[in-house]
Amino acid sequence: MKTLVKMEDHIELLFPGVDISLVNALRRIAISEINTIHINEIEIIENTTSLKDEFLAHRLSLIPLRVKNIPCKCEDKCVGCNIELVLDMICNQTKLDVMSNHFNKNIFMKDILICQIKKGQSIKLRAKIVEGDTNTNYKSSPVSFAGFRKTEEGTKFFLQTTGTYSAKEILERSLDKLKKQINIIENSIK
Repeated sequence: MKTLVKMEDHIELLFPGVDISLVNALRRIAISEINTIHINEIEIIENTTSLKDEFLAHRLSLIPLRVKNIPCKCEDKCVGCNIELVLDMICNQTKLDVMSNHFNKNIFMKDILICQIKKGQSIKLRAKIVEGDTNTNYKSSPVSFAGFRKTEEGTKFFLQTTGTYSAKEILERSLDKLKKQINIIENSIK
């Protein structure tokens, strides 16, 4: 394996002599089997904006979260242990940008605009963070793009993250899962 590009949120690798089906398996695992966290169970207590509650809830559920900033008190070290987010905003000026950093906990990747509210409008909500993979919820994928292509030198692999984990962490976790799955197949043949 040869590393072509390695950045925090992006990695490009070259796999010379590796069957394309293994590279595809690695890509599929990265997309769908790496556990991460997302906002779920959103309770909108008050929304006097022009946005529908469902639109606001959907928008919030797609914001990537920083896994490293989630404290856990469980024995099995689950992610998203009893974390409740609260947002309570009232606009007392002409307009106000409601940003992800307005929540009671700073676990968002960056300050993301949620919506804009006008004078006299308000939003009050609670949301719970849950752990999962894309087999349980499509919003859980830590990958924004993963692909490969066959070249003369070998198979080129590309991975772009949502920022929840670094590209290296996703790759390492995907390789671990692939190894475990190969071991299961190998042991079942014996």
